Amino acid sequence: MLSVNTPVDQPADNVLVLSLASLRRRSDVVRRIQRAACLDDLATSVARVPQGEVHLDLSVEVRGLDVVVAGQIETQWQAECRRCLEEITGQIKLSVTEVFRSVDPAAPDQDLGDTFLFDGTPGDEMVSVEAVVRDAVLLALPLAPLCQENCQGPAPERFPAHTENEPIEQEPAPLKDPRWAALDGLRIDDEISPPDSVV
Repeated sequence: MLSVNTPVDQPADNVLVLSLASLRRRSDVVRRIQRAACLDDLATSVARVPQGEVHLDLSVEVRGLDVVVAGQIETQWQAECRRCLEEITGQIKLSVTEVFRSVDPAAPDQDLGDTFLFDGTPGDEMVSVEAVVRDAVLLALPLAPLCQENCQGPAPERFPAHTENEPIEQEPAPLKDPRWAALDGLRIDDEISPPDSVV
């Protein structure tokens, strides 16, 4: 088994993007990627990975015409609690198994399911392990983070709705349709007197 160990401050490109031709030349060798890597833009609208740092323990193996990437991914995330807005952190531990496959030229419309495609052009194809890591981490980030299930929201003393000296805003009165202005002066008595009897 060929093991790849590189420090976190080295570029990830030369380790997380592998030549398919090189892999197939040594198809009997399982490549092992054990390292920390920093990936750009590991964030959603509500959560993020600080500095994009992830810790990887992955194997890359040729199986027939496919390449299988499998192993463990660990990272930390940060976000704001959706109720109290306090900063919170959490940990992600993932097990992944993903398959890379090339499109069959004879069947370009084939359904490849959830498999990844090789990058590059035929004869110069690449296996982007980074794509596997990025997709897995982004899908695992929380969508609606909470500091705790019974969070009551912002502390009133820290986030008051209004102060005693601050006037409470009143909603403006709805605008009247000018076509009905003549009816504003119309008065209808609650009791209508009966008409005088005719003799």
